[in-house]
Amino acid sequence: ISNCVINGVTGSGNEYDKSVIYAGNAVFTDLTIENCFISAGRSGIWLQSDNNNYSTGTRINNNSFSDQYYDAIYLRYHNAPRVDSNSINNSTGNYYYGIYLRDCSNDLTVLKNTVNSTHRDGGIILYTCSGTTSNRGLVANNFVDIGGSSYAYGLYVYNSDYQRIYNNSVRITS
Repeated sequence: ISNCVINGVTGSGNEYDKSVIYAGNAVFTDLTIENCFISAGRSGIWLQSDNNNYSTGTRINNNSFSDQYYDAIYLRYHNAPRVDSNSINNSTGNYYYGIYLRDCSNDLTVLKNTVNSTHRDGGIILYTCSGTTSNRGLVANNFVDIGGSSYAYGLYVYNSDYQRIYNNSVRITS
């Protein structure tokens, strides 16, 4: 998917009926989403594979996201996904996550992304993402700016082994 403008429906809803780009329990090889402008929707990109058969070669690069309700990018069960140079801006949802990787494995990369949200919650989340000694994940050179009036976190890493976290800038004003 390349060089497109995709406008979603505003609102919370379920991931399967209001996400702009959605695939549940689908396995991909070498899926690339690049140079797109994605606005509104529950999620901008919501891709969940099968926990017994991970997607491989997923690339989400150089996209602009605006005003999703829950998350701009959500990936689950992907082997070594790459999320690079995306611009994410949110001013709508109260429970918002810019980049959310869950149960992703091996040398995942999250590089050079910008996440701005005027509401609480999180910028970049790694949730149970595990690498190995020879296939470590990398989260580097990202900028996260979170506002709001409640709790917030720029980078949240939970139960994720063998991840390298370098040179990220985080600003929280809530």
